[in-house]
Amino acid sequence: RLRCGYTTGTCAALAAAGAARLLLTGHVGAVVTLTTPKGVTVTASLVEAMVLEDGAAARCAVTKDAGDDSDVTDGMLVRCGAPPDHRRDFY
Repeated sequence: RLRCGYTTGTCAALAAAGAARLLLTGHVGAVVTLTTPKGVTVTASLVEAMVLEDGAAARCAVTKDAGDDSDVTDGMLVRCGAPPDHRRDFY
């Protein structure tokens, strides 16, 4: 039986959830959890969690786990940021 991994989109959603939580509350745990549209609960460790220099945005990252049927995205860092103002470019 093959071990399932996470899609790149799921990893991006996990990183985005961590960044939004960090921006809104000022802290985030070592892991982030969400439920996929299929109802599957997924949890990933945050390998990066930071508020950018001027506090203008937060950014988090998770490591992509493609499972046993891996592809070239396996092990890549998936980062996502959350600005307080959607009109501001922070990258």
